[in-house]
Amino acid sequence: MPFEFVFEDMEPSETTHTFDGELWFGNQRIWGPASCHESASTLADIINKTDPRFTLRLTKADPEEYYHKHYMTLKSGSDVLLKDVSVIDNMIDLADAIRKAQAQPRPGQ
Repeated sequence: MPFEFVFEDMEPSETTHTFDGELWFGNQRIWGPASCHESASTLADIINKTDPRFTLRLTKADPEEYYHKHYMTLKSGSDVLLKDVSVIDNMIDLADAIRKAQAQPRPGQ
């Protein structure tokens, strides 16, 4: 079941990011490296459990300050997997990379 991402604007809020993330689709990096908040670990687990072709790899990074500007909700079918998680703009790019990868046919299709 494809992922559906919904983004809504929010009042900017400052936060510290302590990870760099890379999104892999099979053995190909399709996004990153990009700065991530520690909450990205929950996103990584959900993405991989829902579609094991994806792996969001997180590595520790020096702390950096960012302003979260959007709420992100992640759905798969009728299931809400994440709701109103505050994110920066790079998560829109991650969602675009996932959409493009999921549009590719699965092997054997």
